[in-house]
Amino acid sequence: MGFEDRFRIEIHSRDKEYAEALAKILALRYKSLQVVLVDQLTEIDSDEAVLQLVEGNDKATPVVDRFPARLLLCENEAACDEKAGRLFKYAAVTELAGQCLDLFGRLSGHPRFIGARAEFRLILFGGVAGGVGTTALCLSVARELARFHEKRVLFLSFENPSSAAVYFTEAEAKAAAPAGDYLYYCFSNNPSHMLAYPERFIVTDGWGIDTLLPGPGFNEIAALESGEFERLLEILGRVRRYDYILLDLPLTGDEWKKDLIKRAALLVTVSDQSAVSQIKRQNWAELLPGREETVDDGSIDRLDVYNRWTLRDGFNAEDSETGRACWIAEDPESFTVQDGHILIDLNKAYGLGVKKIADELIRAK
Repeated sequence: MGFEDRFRIEIHSRDKEYAEALAKILALRYKSLQVVLVDQLTEIDSDEAVLQLVEGNDKATPVVDRFPARLLLCENEAACDEKAGRLFKYAAVTELAGQCLDLFGRLSGHPRFIGARAEFRLILFGGVAGGVGTTALCLSVARELARFHEKRVLFLSFENPSSAAVYFTEAEAKAAAPAGDYLYYCFSNNPSHMLAYPERFIVTDGWGIDTLLPGPGFNEIAALESGEFERLLEILGRVRRYDYILLDLPLTGDEWKKDLIKRAALLVTVSDQSAVSQIKRQNWAELLPGREETVDDGSIDRLDVYNRWTLRDGFNAEDSETGRACWIAEDPESFTVQDGHILIDLNKAYGLGVKKIADELIRAK
């Protein structure tokens, strides 16, 4: 048994509901963690890799230089000091987990501590033309899966940085370092870089969706080469529990992106009623993988989505190239601007279309 296999977190708090909720989320989200609730603190053998999260006060003393380490959960955010072992009790779970994992890495000398590879389903949303609403649709389906299907979802965008950023609040966007900083750690040869711990870089929105947001002006994720992106997916799949990874991916002629499409559990192509969009869809019909193409585990599923659609003479899925399609009504009322970001309401007509796509995705092989 490796040293990291004996790593566990003990949570001790008089607030039982808080302790139970924190333990449950940590255990579900991070497969590497062994999380235990304890009624009282006991002596622990010094060779055990144990971190204790304990309800703190001004007189208690943290232990951050050896195992077992003791971190204090304090209610006064102003008095918290991560390096001194005083953590804010009501910080985001991802932040608390990141602090624990960082300390474990420093004390154990295992900065690249990761678990076994997780199985996730890769879903691609491809816009056949710019401005057809692919980013909003991909993110909305991710939120539908998380909130109403209780799935763990990672959303990644290959589009212009502002395309995705406008759907996250300022607080959410500032809660993590840019994606480029994380990629630097991922592909650095410096063994001290804790690339296995993405908590400092991942943004989690109010729906529970995780994402890496690029810095202003340049999307470093879109600049990755095939092998690099595969490596990124492998790292994220090993350190976090994801049921789905949804990619907002422009449909271009890059060969490695075609390979990515073939690997996906479902390809969702998005267009609207504009003439440019429809012509480009027809041009792409011969280049995109069809349902008849096969990979190792079976056929490639493709779903055609007609976004911002005004239904006139009815909609027939058989009119699409694949015979599998759905439409989403033109519904500007589902999009509102608040404090500099766009809110998407999934309880109106737009949300009904999003639900149909999520259901199709759940059924995808």
